[in-house]
Amino acid sequence: MAENIIGEITPPAWLGKHGDISVDQQTGKGFGLINFFSNMLRLAIIVAGLFALVNLIIAGYGILTAGGDAEKMSTAQSKIWNSLYGLIIIAASFTLIAIFSFLLYGDASLILNPKIFGPGQ
Repeated sequence: MAENIIGEITPPAWLGKHGDISVDQQTGKGFGLINFFSNMLRLAIIVAGLFALVNLIIAGYGILTAGGDAEKMSTAQSKIWNSLYGLIIIAASFTLIAIFSFLLYGDASLILNPKIFGPGQ
């Protein structure tokens, strides 16, 4: 058996209550920093999608209640187009992340669903 030349590093005791980088191999869930940022990215995309949906509904109501007023109609139409542009940007960001992940790692879902492996796994 080989000697441990470098030594062993033990994490501080306080780290346990804040989570560590370990990930359950069955569920893929963990408390690591990468998983935290991945979850924040997902949350931001969900919030952006919900905001675009609410904005579309409000703009549609604005068109219905414009009553022939050209200024209100153009304002509502610009809201609709801006919401659609936002949804296109959200979809394009998922596509770009998948393409970069596939090109760099060979797995299209690796950046959005990271798997962290510890020593000896």
